[in-house]
Amino acid sequence: MTVARHIAMPTHAVASAVAVIVLSFAGSDVARAQFKVIPPEIHTEFDYNGVYTTGRPSPPADVKRHGHELEVWLGVTGQWAVGATATPEQRRGEDGRFDAFKFSEIEVQQKLVILPIEGHGTGVTFYSAYGQTVAGGLTGENEKELKFGPIIKAERSAFMAQTNVFLVRLFDLEERAFEDGALEIEREPSHWTLNYRWQVTYQQSARWAFGLEGFGEIVDIGNHIPGGGPSRHRLGPVIYLTTGKDGHSNAPTLKDGDPHRHDHDNGDGDQGLQLAFGVLFGLNDETSDATLKWRLGFEF
Repeated sequence: MTVARHIAMPTHAVASAVAVIVLSFAGSDVARAQFKVIPPEIHTEFDYNGVYTTGRPSPPADVKRHGHELEVWLGVTGQWAVGATATPEQRRGEDGRFDAFKFSEIEVQQKLVILPIEGHGTGVTFYSAYGQTVAGGLTGENEKELKFGPIIKAERSAFMAQTNVFLVRLFDLEERAFEDGALEIEREPSHWTLNYRWQVTYQQSARWAFGLEGFGEIVDIGNHIPGGGPSRHRLGPVIYLTTGKDGHSNAPTLKDGDPHRHDHDNGDGDQGLQLAFGVLFGLNDETSDATLKWRLGFEF
């Protein structure tokens, strides 16, 4: 069974809108596209995530910029998956001009199911990742990052809630910023950061879901950096569209007899196309006023 048989006209409209957004921002400054709530389920999938931030504050706290992220997951067993993420971005030189897109950061990650979700219940998965910048990275040279923590998900009827709570260890951190046209490099000692992400959704139909997502980071929770660092918090609505697969990662799995379940929701492992688009609003002065986020995913 092919995905094309499940794709309705709204799918083409949303996909076209995402393409226009990506192309329209092709010459902007770049950020990491990290505003994704990681689901606990084990899937083999490919994801493209994009963001564009705008509004206050001005650089270097939270630069007005856009970012892209390519992610691949491989389900090794029913309880374990491994993945890799690559971040393409443009590097700005001392003259203020941008080079061509290059991969600036590579991350390897894994998920291990601790408590699987059975029906409309609760599940827990342990997540860990290791990332490192590569030559040409915008944010620094030889920056390393270790991230780990639980993924918790709960489902009930058409509602779903899930959260990621990760401790992040940053090593050899080097930050680059432009002040009055000059490049300034600041080094920070290794430190811990707390990263959280959460999502609540309502499954309107087998294809459409609507939700609220929140993202934040609390910088230097051990107080190793003089003066600390800017903590950022975002919150906003997101809309999801799924075709060709039951129980996608952004909405609850629908049981037989559920009024929101359609005939093709048979959980038979068909390929699934997933689209999402949302707007996240900054909740404090250190966060940009608004962040547009979009996602294109494909489950095998």
